[in-house]
Amino acid sequence: MSDPFFLPPGAEAFKRDNPTAEIHFFDTGHFALETQYPDIAIAVRDFLGRKLAPIDKLTEPMPIRERAPEPVAWHQYRYG
Repeated sequence: MSDPFFLPPGAEAFKRDNPTAEIHFFDTGHFALETQYPDIAIAVRDFLGRKLAPIDKLTEPMPIRERAPEPVAWHQYRYG
């Protein structure tokens, strides 16, 4: 891995905090999806295939919000 910002120790710390997390390391830089998208897409599809119910197995439709929440501009947040 050649990304100076997202290092393996950070992922391993996340795994300690969330033991059920799945961590995958790819030989890529900071913009992983630009260089390793086929491998990452396979990993994501595999994960979703194991974690989500097949659509024909759902017993009731997924809920749909009547209205999406209003967007909040970053400057509306208060920090401190």
